[in-house]
Amino acid sequence: MGALADAEAYMQLASRAYDKYAGILERVPQGLANNLRVMLAISYKFSEDGFSDGYMFAGGLGVLGNVVGVAGEDAIERFRDVHDIDVLVRGITLYPEVGAAFDVIEDYGRSYQIPNKRFIRGMCEALDGSLMEAEADVFVPFSKGKRVEDSSTRIWRVMGAYIHEGHWEEFDSRRAVEAQRNMTKANFFGLSVGCVHPLSLLEMKLNVVCSHGNPREKDCNDVMNLVGVLEKKGFPPAYVREWISPARRACFKNLLTNLDYAPIVPFSRSYKGELLK
Repeated sequence: MGALADAEAYMQLASRAYDKYAGILERVPQGLANNLRVMLAISYKFSEDGFSDGYMFAGGLGVLGNVVGVAGEDAIERFRDVHDIDVLVRGITLYPEVGAAFDVIEDYGRSYQIPNKRFIRGMCEALDGSLMEAEADVFVPFSKGKRVEDSSTRIWRVMGAYIHEGHWEEFDSRRAVEAQRNMTKANFFGLSVGCVHPLSLLEMKLNVVCSHGNPREKDCNDVMNLVGVLEKKGFPPAYVREWISPARRACFKNLLTNLDYAPIVPFSRSYKGELLK
């Protein structure tokens, strides 16, 4: 069996969450269902091969992971559709690990516009024999435009934001809030999934939203959900305000004031008021 079938077998035998998982998949948009399953296949493959801290999901699935981390798996049913996968790997040698999660690879290569971006397109076979087609954008580390390995100076550039080596440590709520820019782990049906920290995701999403005259609704809604996640995790509004670059603050305040959307992870009026200062 491949990684997806193995992950689903694990849900059946170990976590006993398969029935809930299968029920949710039937009730969400097809794009989200397919990409969620491939995300879990990638997570399972990394974990089984001893690289559980070697990847983090960004983009829509990264936001979903943060939402599930504070609101539980039932929140998946309220989440938007997702059409691709964005994943960071801790080293260039882990890029093939993403490919190994697919049962069939149809295409792969690199982006010539974004030096640290690769892609893999293929299919994963589920436990029931059905095939899930997906495309993963894989971000590898670089330094001044070049790949680097085993160096504390390596960075990842994703959607205009920078992830640094220290961000790969797992989030620990017992530490000072100012230090919490690290990986978030979410429990999906008994599987632990690594996701980019909500502050970094907020920066990425604002870079996307605020650079377009007519931003996509899904990106705006992602911003609102991340605000709810940040309040749930106890991040002071003043710290969140400081994290947002001056060039994005007016855009962010406009979203908070005018967007008509009830986030899956709601935030309080007082939290919103403090963010608008």
